[in-house]
Amino acid sequence: MLRKQLLRSFLVAAALVGASSAAHAQQEQKTYADGSLNSLGIGSAFSYNLWSSSYIGFNLSKQNYWTSDWKSFSDGGNNGGSAVVGGITGSMMFLTLPTANASGGAQTITDVNMPNLVRMTLHPDGRLQIGNKRSAGTHLDAKLSVYGKVTATSLYILADNPSNWADYVFEKEYKLTSLPELEAYVQKNKHLPEVPTTADVTANGANLGEMNVLLLKKVEELTLHLIDLNKQVQQLKAEQTTGK
Repeated sequence: MLRKQLLRSFLVAAALVGASSAAHAQQEQKTYADGSLNSLGIGSAFSYNLWSSSYIGFNLSKQNYWTSDWKSFSDGGNNGGSAVVGGITGSMMFLTLPTANASGGAQTITDVNMPNLVRMTLHPDGRLQIGNKRSAGTHLDAKLSVYGKVTATSLYILADNPSNWADYVFEKEYKLTSLPELEAYVQKNKHLPEVPTTADVTANGANLGEMNVLLLKKVEELTLHLIDLNKQVQQLKAEQTTGK
């Protein structure tokens, strides 16, 4: 008899705990339900223009699997949102939707317009693309591609081969191009030797590391020319003084 009473008490307690957990789960579901403020959505939905298979939406969600509309919700003053979208190609895209006409309620965005909201893409091979345009031309393999302005308080470009630094110009065996030779080259080619042309930079950009070394080399060559010219000037002054 006592055993049956204990078993009945245990079953009643378990039922109460289950009911409490169910109520808590329902409350959590309601808190994060679609249409509520600060809604969080986790879904798997086909998105043709993003080639997506799944997403996490922060106040931004796909309306259903096949339709092309995405939707954010409004608190009367804000209706922006953001999302992390996983692509079927293995890429991961980060999107943001600014608040617009919040007094009008929710925003609806067609899938065609969603690529315009992509702010950053991590490609399957590890390339990170900031902005909604990819690197072009010879730089498709760039590990970091930024479409737009970049600012920094400090930037270091590491030399992969220290022997390429331009101080070899000051070695005795270095053959300095004479000024007449340099003049002839410039008149014919309209740019300094080794320096990329306008067409080169327009097509491929300029490698900052290589350009810094190249410009340093030209400054060092110019310095050697100035030193030589100064010696000639001093010699002429000495000859003039002696001639007097």
